[in-house]
Amino acid sequence: MGVRLTFEITFSSDFHIGAGYGDGAAADSSLYRDGDGTAAVPGTVLAGLLRDAFYRLLNETALKSVFEPKCKASGSFLSDAPAYCGAGGTEPEGGEPCPVCRILGSPASPKRWRIGSARPADAPVPVDGYSRPPLDSRSVFRCRVDPEFRRVEAGKLYSAEEGSGDLSFVFRASCDDDGNHVEDEAALLTAAARFVREMGRSRRRGGGECLLRLIEAEGLSLKPGENETIQDKLLERFRDSWLSAKLSDPVSDEESPRLQAKPKLVSRKVPEGKERLVFLAILRLDEPLLIAERAVAGNQFQGGEMVPGTTIRGALGWKAIANMRDRYDDFLSLFLRGATRFHPFYPAVKQGRWLFPTIPAPMDMAVCKTEPRRERTAGCGFFPLALEDQPLLHCPECAKSGYESHLEPAGGFVPVGSACSRFTVVPSKRSELHIRIHPKTGAVNEGDLYGYTLLEAGQYMAGALEFSDENAWKAFQDATGMEEKVPFPLRLGKANRRGRGKCLLWVERVVANPLCPFPLEKRVADPGKPVSLLFLTDAVIRDPWGRFAEGIEAPWLERELGLGPVKILGDDRAFCSSGFVNGFNAAPGAGLPRWRDRAIRAGSVAGIVLENPPDDVLARMVRLESEGIGLRKSEGFGRIAFNHAVYGCGPDDRKAGRFELDPAMDKPDAPRDENPFVSSRGFESQWMFEMLDKLNANRSALRDPRFEGLARWLNASAKLSPDEILSEMESFGVPSPRLKETLGGSKEYGDRDKDNFFKTDGKKGVQALRDLLERLKRFPEKHHPRGVQLSAAQLSQMIRKE
Repeated sequence: MGVRLTFEITFSSDFHIGAGYGDGAAADSSLYRDGDGTAAVPGTVLAGLLRDAFYRLLNETALKSVFEPKCKASGSFLSDAPAYCGAGGTEPEGGEPCPVCRILGSPASPKRWRIGSARPADAPVPVDGYSRPPLDSRSVFRCRVDPEFRRVEAGKLYSAEEGSGDLSFVFRASCDDDGNHVEDEAALLTAAARFVREMGRSRRRGGGECLLRLIEAEGLSLKPGENETIQDKLLERFRDSWLSAKLSDPVSDEESPRLQAKPKLVSRKVPEGKERLVFLAILRLDEPLLIAERAVAGNQFQGGEMVPGTTIRGALGWKAIANMRDRYDDFLSLFLRGATRFHPFYPAVKQGRWLFPTIPAPMDMAVCKTEPRRERTAGCGFFPLALEDQPLLHCPECAKSGYESHLEPAGGFVPVGSACSRFTVVPSKRSELHIRIHPKTGAVNEGDLYGYTLLEAGQYMAGALEFSDENAWKAFQDATGMEEKVPFPLRLGKANRRGRGKCLLWVERVVANPLCPFPLEKRVADPGKPVSLLFLTDAVIRDPWGRFAEGIEAPWLERELGLGPVKILGDDRAFCSSGFVNGFNAAPGAGLPRWRDRAIRAGSVAGIVLENPPDDVLARMVRLESEGIGLRKSEGFGRIAFNHAVYGCGPDDRKAGRFELDPAMDKPDAPRDENPFVSSRGFESQWMFEMLDKLNANRSALRDPRFEGLARWLNASAKLSPDEILSEMESFGVPSPRLKETLGGSKEYGDRDKDNFFKTDGKKGVQALRDLLERLKRFPEKHHPRGVQLSAAQLSQMIRKE
């Protein structure tokens, strides 16, 4: 259900869409790229371009005669016109917002159409190890000229990375509704896309010339004829509907077919059962994700390193509410009263076809400051401190070598299995800067610069969903349309309608909580001995007077655990931090304050001793791990574990804690190559080995300075195929016949030919280069230009050293 339009962007000149930062000495302003290094056009840029195209299109004479702009966003020049429809809480004129505010949204209403980011057609989603197309950019240098003296200003030389003008991209615009009014909007959106002719920096000076073309449409009743395209059909609809003012009436929420879709079970009471169903939930990030925790300063928004359970609950609740308007009690039971529990999603480690969930590193988990254990580094190891009899301040491994090194917190996340928790991981993040363009002047408004810190696309997150019983799970399926072991599209976080927050969710039934894979009886052999109490998620704990717990203390532990008297091992065996959990009220114009709870942070841990445990202590501990402690447990708060596997407790099972990734979630549309050197890094390392082997073996034959000219020619000819380069090398060093004719033919040219160095003394060196190019042909074609560049650079460097 719904409409999806696919557009292609083709450039006719080099373009620059800045990433907001530089790349050291290579460029002062880098080209915007996704996490896999592929050049992309963010959805925020495309949404801004389409908004500008709407503004100009609606002010054209042909449209202005039948359509009167209602707000300044759609082109109204009246002094009393609002900035956008619904500004200040007022109703739009005529009851309906203008097309710009309806299609692309405004502060008063969300946009109806989602605008995705544009990526190369052969790389629809970011993929680990995917190598970006070679020679897709170049660095250009510019300077600033003083407007008064017409001279270059001192210190104003800068470089920018520009994308190649022969690149093409694909992006999608989608709307969840359908009907005639949506087809009218699709026609207007197509016309606005055709109105875009340039994008990026220097677009008024020849840069970023482009063309947007509709290549595919889904969910439309329009069918193109034999010699027509879907773009022709929608532009014809634009002429008949918009230019003739024969628009279809918008459908209200009550009349929308999407909202009238009846669930399979119209009315079902969701009971609370004793045994809960546990589902492993995997989230694949197809676009950068921003879950804003707080504003660091001004307009700078800081994103976290995980996806909270409240975010997942809100996204799935938004999908469910359309199908549960006549089942309010069931909706409350599913999303607010504990029938469903939404755990937080932490980064997951992907190794081949296996996925390893992680948890926040325990705060007592220390590593050596000199030789820390991180991903891909051995280090001295992990040192859990909560159960140590004596405080451990220095690395014991370094002490064996006779020198002193302090310990520091491990930080990051650790895989949950005992056999693989030998490193920490930190999710990839990116920083972005955004500006606001004034629609009239086309310039940036002063002070309208803001920044994001996002989770990079192409990563996996893993968490869990729990249901009270089978009935709750079936009711949840009816409401959301989710199915087990079937990818489920989801939009999360901020800016999810303009190229951010697109995810794919996978749920799979499991026996135990995926964040704690081993049964309790295999981790706690004797409850009377000291055990570690680890907080897997944040926990909101309040006493009878409403005060929040800010540390791990025995009084509230005894009350919450119900395991009898509890003793914390020493004053320094509790490693804990706390912070605020912020929320907001989304009701427009409500003016309600933002609520705030104080929570004990995930990763807090304490070594405890149960001084007088009850007889059924193991059964109670199992229930505590299953149910959690504190408040807001349905949102994923309060999950704990005793003697977690990251402390080496439980069997040494290397298969525990890992899950096989289904091919449907393993990015099947990603470009594949049978050659083992698919990634650019793998190719470059192998090619450098083979190239140096060949060049060093022929060093004496390539030492002549005249080969440097050949190296420069190779670098300039990198875009040619190896066969074309080999063909042109045949005539290297021979005067051009066209040059002879320009000088007057053979009679006027005379006998000026000399012995061709590349056919005589340099013949052996040329043959070595030809053999090197023959070797390059064995690698994938996409790596050939980079191989030629590396060969030319190494040849030039070798000659200069000689």
